[in-house]
Amino acid sequence: MSAVAMMTERGHPTPEELDEELPFGPAEDEGEERELAPSPPPAREAVNRAPCVKCGTPPRPREYRIGDKCDRCSSAEEQEKRDREFAEHVARLDARAEEERLARVHPCAGDRCVELVGGPGQRCNVCAEKHREERERLGHLHGFVSRVPAMYRDNDLDGAELAARVKDPTAIERARAACNADTWCVTIVGAAGAGKTSLAVAVARRKVYARSGRGQFVPARDLAFARSRAPLGAEPVTVEVALEASVLVLDDLDLAPEVHGSAVVDVIHARHRENLPTIVTTTLTPAETAQRFGDGSARRLFERGMATVIELRSSKGAK
Repeated sequence: MSAVAMMTERGHPTPEELDEELPFGPAEDEGEERELAPSPPPAREAVNRAPCVKCGTPPRPREYRIGDKCDRCSSAEEQEKRDREFAEHVARLDARAEEERLARVHPCAGDRCVELVGGPGQRCNVCAEKHREERERLGHLHGFVSRVPAMYRDNDLDGAELAARVKDPTAIERARAACNADTWCVTIVGAAGAGKTSLAVAVARRKVYARSGRGQFVPARDLAFARSRAPLGAEPVTVEVALEASVLVLDDLDLAPEVHGSAVVDVIHARHRENLPTIVTTTLTPAETAQRFGDGSARRLFERGMATVIELRSSKGAK
């Protein structure tokens, strides 16, 4: 009797049955061993020996090149890829930071300005400087208007008040041109009631605003008597402000009397020398002005190139 028959007769499993009951059979063990075994290196003939497609260099003797690029080019491409990814990451961070910044800031409060500032109602540096200059100009303008006699304060080149006072239809347009003229003096000549003082104040308003300086209104008669009424050796305040004002209205030059120590001529010559804007109103002709104040004063007030002369026609109305 064979051994297999004896094992079957005694109730023992056969070798085949034992193989079936095992969780891992011999065939599977052999298969797993084949899968886990490392792949053999490729044959020498399978290695790419062609030059690099990017730089054209052939492979070195012991260089193991499977792709179509050398190690140097492959490393450079990897580095470029990493640099590109890093740059994209930084750009995303910058975009996120810009969004957060825009969520905290507000547009500039200046007119038609798109600059961003830290809070509502604030201004950028440029608009803040413009706003400061504008406030300074308006401050000088309001100060000048407050020193003008009340009956002339509302006169402006674009206002209806001036058009009602000055009857000459071309005088206002000539006054606008005189505001931009490159002369130190604007001499307004006309008879009483022609609107000389009203026009002079309107021109002075424009010049005070443009120069952003202190403006003064001084009657020529007060200037003529100022030194004779002042303490001995002291310069009157009226003369000082007339000499130092950024813009001066010297009103009614024809009413200034010929008195000893009159400061009218000194003010005219000093302001011409410093090229300080001056608006003079008078009824005197150049010859009459030369007879009373001298040829030098008349030349500075009437000569073309030195002064802009506006002659008003005689008309009944406000002075």
